[in-house]
Amino acid sequence: MDIELDRRRVLLGASGIAAYLMMPSWTAAGVAVPASPVSPERALDSYRRMLCGAEGEEVLWWFIGDLHFHVPGKSLLPVARSLTIGGYTAGKSSARAFRYRFREAGVIVDLASGERLQHNPLSHEAAEVPLVDEPPHDIDWVMQDDGSITRSVHGQASTLHLHWTETSANLLLLETQPGENAFGLAPGDQGSDWKVPESTRTVYVKRASLARPGFVPAEMIFNVALKMSPSWLATQSPGDHWLIVRGLGQKSRAKDVVNLDALELVRRYFPKFL
Repeated sequence: MDIELDRRRVLLGASGIAAYLMMPSWTAAGVAVPASPVSPERALDSYRRMLCGAEGEEVLWWFIGDLHFHVPGKSLLPVARSLTIGGYTAGKSSARAFRYRFREAGVIVDLASGERLQHNPLSHEAAEVPLVDEPPHDIDWVMQDDGSITRSVHGQASTLHLHWTETSANLLLLETQPGENAFGLAPGDQGSDWKVPESTRTVYVKRASLARPGFVPAEMIFNVALKMSPSWLATQSPGDHWLIVRGLGQKSRAKDVVNLDALELVRRYFPKFL
């Protein structure tokens, strides 16, 4: 993969990344450092800048996710990889609300070849594996009177569980979305196959970057647990089957290329996306 993450963090893996970021470090001299984002207003503003760019600007999030098939009591079995690109266009914002337009495109690929997966990785039989195709839609984030933050998408609102952690150099946000409020692997799919019991994503930035005006570089760790058995991953034995998706994301300006593999696949299957 060509995602341009720091080599040490890539080798450490997702759990190691979180621990590595929690280690004490120091900001450059002379850079203003914000206080801990304890107020809901600052939490909302910080999250907006971590996810998006300036008003009217589209930024890209590049995601690499490894898909693992899991039967309770057995080890995780790697089955595929997802390469997706999400576009985030910031809209008008206030101290208590902001909106962005989101779109996403991507492909589930074979672990060995890196090409679009066209077979069941368990049975090796031919299968129709869906593309990740999320058309543009608006997402609203609103701070409620009690200080909680809700997200509204497709007419459904959910309350976010946001937990902030700060070191001298890094700002981490752990976002947990339990139940069906969580995001799915292939948003275009409908039905019970894509019910999501829980998801978490940790978004992190350098505090010095957040203190300055303009574009804020950010990275993400995400973990999604889906209790399902989609048609392309069907097995002969019934029972509890889980798909665990774990991966990394990196934010960039629209003109920057972070992952050449994802770029090539999106251009091939979604030529109008970029």
